[in-house]
Amino acid sequence: MNNDAESMSFEEQFAAFSGQAPQWESTPDPAVSLVADPEPEETSLEPFTPAETPVPIEHAAPAVGVPAVDEPSTDVLLAELDKATQSLAAFRQEVSRVVGQQRSTEAELQEARGQLAQLEGQTKDSSEYARLERELARQRELVAEVRTKLGELFSSLELG
Repeated sequence: MNNDAESMSFEEQFAAFSGQAPQWESTPDPAVSLVADPEPEETSLEPFTPAETPVPIEHAAPAVGVPAVDEPSTDVLLAELDKATQSLAAFRQEVSRVVGQQRSTEAELQEARGQLAQLEGQTKDSSEYARLERELARQRELVAEVRTKLGELFSSLELG
């Protein structure tokens, strides 16, 4: 692609492709000459006479008949182009819908992350959090003591 097509939006490219708008703005570029104008040649005003009389050219008919090529008619090509245009428009709508859905999902995700951070801040700041951590540490100590006693009991049963 050239730079003009890359700088156009999808809508502009589509419009240019479907013939709804000109693809590129036409700006006439002034011709710049870096060479000096040549001096005009002298011409004679005598009438032109050909050296020989032209010989008529006879066109020979082809020896072998050319088979007719099945080319789709213009109506068929236009129908296919219309169908392709409709599918492109449907595809564009689907892409727009997915992008919109992605943006709304991103917004919801950011909102949920903000709420989660806020809840974490509230939990860490509260005295309830500190009390629950002390209780959890005490429960872990009790579990460790029970495991030790069970280990002692099991080894005494094996020896006994």
